[in-house]
Amino acid sequence: MTGAVKEEVLARWGELGVQVRAGKLRFAPRLLHRSEFEAAPYKFNYVDVDGQDQTWDLPAGSLAFTYCGTPVSYELSERASVLVDRPSRPSELITDAELPLTASESVFARDGSIVRLIVRIPREALRA
Repeated sequence: MTGAVKEEVLARWGELGVQVRAGKLRFAPRLLHRSEFEAAPYKFNYVDVDGQDQTWDLPAGSLAFTYCGTPVSYELSERASVLVDRPSRPSELITDAELPLTASESVFARDGSIVRLIVRIPREALRA
C-alpha cells in the first residue's frame, strides 16, 4: 500500500468516526455528511470474518462498511445506540455509541461471535 492510499484509508476512518479508546470501540462520526446515507434500500456485499461472501439487506437512511471483518451499519436516528447482533444469543442494545470491552475485543479478534453492528447515529451529530 502506498503512503497516499494509507492516508486515504486513515482519513476515511476519521470521517466515519471509528475510534478505539481504552480498548473499547467507539463510533463518533462528526465529519460524516448526511448525504452519504443511502436514499433507498440497498444490498451491502461484504466478506465475513470466515472469508465468505455475504449480503446484508439494508434500509434507506443507512450507510455500511466493515471493521475488522465485522459489518457495521450506520442508521439515522434520534439518539445514539448500538445493536450488537450475535449468532447464538439475542441481540444486545447498548444505549451509547461505545461497545463494552468484551464486545470490542471480539470484533478485534475477528472471532465471529458478533455477526454485525447496527449503530444508530443522531441526525444532528452529522454534517448537513
